[in-house]
Amino acid sequence: NPQITLDRDIPAIPESVWIYLGLFWFAYPVLLLLVPKTQEGVKSLITALQTLFIVEIISILIFFIAPAEVDLRDQMIAALVHTDSLTTSVIEAKYSVDQPMSSWPSLHVSHCVIIWAAGRQWMIHNEHSDIVRILYGTFLLLIIFSTLTTKQHHIFDLVTGGALGLYASVLMLRESTFRSIDTHSSA
Repeated sequence: NPQITLDRDIPAIPESVWIYLGLFWFAYPVLLLLVPKTQEGVKSLITALQTLFIVEIISILIFFIAPAEVDLRDQMIAALVHTDSLTTSVIEAKYSVDQPMSSWPSLHVSHCVIIWAAGRQWMIHNEHSDIVRILYGTFLLLIIFSTLTTKQHHIFDLVTGGALGLYASVLMLRESTFRSIDTHSSA
């Protein structure tokens, strides 16, 4: 049981489920918008997608080999009393699909880290402003922290998901597909 006292001190915020789902409505789609529209860009996108897939396979293996249950959902259920019906329905559907045994490492966190690393590289290549990069990173951080306020994960899951995502990102950015983008960038 990876739960620590701080896990229960973090409030359940039902509305944060919309940020949590931002992985699907923001983070994945933004990859297609940010990738440089060149042959090198497409190669780097393929590498990023392969990295996301490999991390998902590793996480699923860990879910089966060393399952850890998230036992914080009672806090969210109590918080749903004063929540609108749409948000309540989304949370209930999410809980029915995402079993509490797939706790660590947090796939949401590791994917956000990988998406941040690839997107940052592409934004530098495409010379996006610092404010755009900061907003992009901030929203990905909000998605990461929403894993705690939706009571989907423990802090331990966030740390292990972040470590897996960081390690995968370092390996991904060392690939020739990303190094070739660096050679074309003035940044």
